[in-house]
Amino acid sequence: MTAALLGAALAAWIVAVQQLRGMDAGPGTDLGAFGWLIGTWVTMMAAMMLPSTAAVVALFSRFRGGAHTSLFVVGYPLAWTLYGAAAYAVYRLGTSIRAAPAAVVRSKQREGTSRERLSTG
Repeated sequence: MTAALLGAALAAWIVAVQQLRGMDAGPGTDLGAFGWLIGTWVTMMAAMMLPSTAAVVALFSRFRGGAHTSLFVVGYPLAWTLYGAAAYAVYRLGTSIRAAPAAVVRSKQREGTSRERLSTG
């Protein structure tokens, strides 16, 4: 099981490097579409966390006699995937709230220019 986890981590690193090539690393970078983010999140999470979980999986398997090890291996990344999805939802909510006042200002500016055109026209 440990060799499989480390092999999966290596594969995840290869995919993550390809996915993130050329990505802007600056603060405030948009997270993109939900599907892209979750795919990237899961890949990066697997690349970084699977090597460290290999020892825990081996220990868990030893204590459980091999029973439910696959559930543990699936449950761990699933929990982090759900966390990533929740964080994405909070991010999108925050950006929509922040964008709303700007939209109102732009709308009022357009109204002002329309009135100016009517009064000068």
